[in-house]
Amino acid sequence: MLAAATVTSHDRDSLRDALVTMGEKAFRADQILRHVYKRCATSYDEMTDLGAALRERLKAEIPVMSTAEPEENKSKDGTAKLLVPCADGQLVECVLIPEPPGKSPPERRTVCVSTQAGCPVGCVFCASGLAGLARNLTAAEIVEQAIRVGRLVRQRYDEMDHPISNVVFMGMGEPFYNLDRVIAAIERLNADWGMGIGLNRITVSTVGVEGGVMKLAAHPLAPNLALSLHAPNDEIRARVVPFAKALPVAEVLAEGVKYQQKTGKDVTCEYVLLGDINSGPEHARELAKRISGKGLKVNLIPYNAVEGLSYEAPGSKAVAEFSRILEAAGIPAPVRRARGDRIAAACGQLRLKKIAAPSP
Repeated sequence: MLAAATVTSHDRDSLRDALVTMGEKAFRADQILRHVYKRCATSYDEMTDLGAALRERLKAEIPVMSTAEPEENKSKDGTAKLLVPCADGQLVECVLIPEPPGKSPPERRTVCVSTQAGCPVGCVFCASGLAGLARNLTAAEIVEQAIRVGRLVRQRYDEMDHPISNVVFMGMGEPFYNLDRVIAAIERLNADWGMGIGLNRITVSTVGVEGGVMKLAAHPLAPNLALSLHAPNDEIRARVVPFAKALPVAEVLAEGVKYQQKTGKDVTCEYVLLGDINSGPEHARELAKRISGKGLKVNLIPYNAVEGLSYEAPGSKAVAEFSRILEAAGIPAPVRRARGDRIAAACGQLRLKKIAAPSP
């Protein structure tokens, strides 16, 4: 059973209505939302501009959060993964990615959030789907990941303002199978009464769900888009993303181009490089032919090892050559370097370890 209505499950209007129903003034909603989204407060005890009696009543009637305090795993490069317990016992991962690594405070403070507990897609290189899909997350559970990471940032970097600069929906799950709740979470992240993060700093990823891309394109809160491609052709894509057998590479790219034309937002192709599978120069040349002239960028991601899987990342020379071939074709192709490998920061790893561990 999921938790009852929380502050994070409300938008500003519905929270005002709830408070008025309690006999309180509507402006109290703005005070509460400012604490939660600007200051990343997770308890009414931190909201000392509210009377003590009101704080106690709110704890009982409109809890701040639906999730519990997370377990934190920190890497030397500043990356931190949080494992967040939901009210029903499900575990959710989110990650703080500070950029550049090692700088304090970092210029960019990106949070990677999950949209499902587990994943139905089953990419062969990813830990998220190894235990299957448990359920969709609520909008509150999604946005609370950003709040908890924002709280960590404020604690780590001396209460800095605007603790989160960017949000990527690239954690566990396929966002387009939970699109309505993803959009509701984007509203809270983007709104002036929420975290105030611009849509150009929010990115949603997808392997390609029929009708999903253009549904998001039609929404006024359309963010940047990332296409989880991972292959230059349908044969290889069916091997590495079995779910995508019915979604031709050409169709996925065409949807991305239409999204870019309709929204004016950035569209990126995510490409995990797997040694001896999709990372040879012939694959780079084939990918370049497909993408050249479409205005798309490619993020190259050398495989981050997952315990129990036999895949390997290609060597650094192969990665550099892949990028060079794309760049020579006029396609931006930066290489995303591994972050937080010692804390199982790749998608789904920490949750999988936790749920696979024997009970004490």
